[in-house]
Amino acid sequence: MPTSTVTTWPVGVNTWVWTSPLTDRSLAEIAPRVAGWGFDVLELPVERLGDWDPRRAAQVLADNGLAASVSLVMGEGRELVAADARTVGATQDYLRAVVDAAHTVGARVIGGPAYASVGRTWRTTPQERADAVAELVENLAPVVEHAIDAGVVVGLEPLNRYETSLINTVDQALDVVGRLPAEGIGLMLDVYHMNIEERDLPAAVVRAGARIAAVQVCGNDRGAPGGDSIDWPALLAALERAGYAGPLVIESFTGQNATIATAASIWRPLAASQDVLATEGLAHLRGLMPATQV
Repeated sequence: MPTSTVTTWPVGVNTWVWTSPLTDRSLAEIAPRVAGWGFDVLELPVERLGDWDPRRAAQVLADNGLAASVSLVMGEGRELVAADARTVGATQDYLRAVVDAAHTVGARVIGGPAYASVGRTWRTTPQERADAVAELVENLAPVVEHAIDAGVVVGLEPLNRYETSLINTVDQALDVVGRLPAEGIGLMLDVYHMNIEERDLPAAVVRAGARIAAVQVCGNDRGAPGGDSIDWPALLAALERAGYAGPLVIESFTGQNATIATAASIWRPLAASQDVLATEGLAHLRGLMPATQV
């Protein structure tokens, strides 16, 4: 596979690099800084409905010339499989509300592990797994229908084996989204998880192909892209071959928040500062794109 590209992707960053949970106040502080560094997109996690106001966020982003992406958060008690009807219904309501928030801020995609709470793992027989996947498709369907009506796509994110036992690979995710309308659901590819689970990362990207809805990037240690073990030119060449033209969003986490540090296993600083993590990652990604090469 060639490692040169002709595509220039927008570059974004998730607010988790600095804070959790996101609030109106922290968004107002982060957005102008991010815009000043040259980012194109700011990704907004919805940990709890009401943490930030979508209408206010839309104005903040517009004032700073930033596009939006939105990440859904499957915390404890959010389940679409192997759960009681009340839990599933509440999770569907949450996901529909995240779709509405994305619509309000102008985000094209909501992305995340929209199947089970992060950290929930269980062993299954082949038949039990097949039943779980069928249940997931059935319970995702009304969310996807709502997303289509809102002009939003759900990006189903495979997670590594330590965070889920249900959807770990591109092929497993394709098995789910392939049963649902393409206009309402695709894949969110997260390079961190793929680097653990995929034997050939670029090949997995190519297999995802036209179903790629969103891409999150970071170094293999969850730090800034660049200076790590990932073959970034090969990865971008694969994204180009797959026809993906959406943003590359840096997702990393601050260790200053005890909850998020524990959830993401951030036990040490990943850069000299969180600002350095973001700006070095941006510089590395821009440097791989032809429009910014010297």
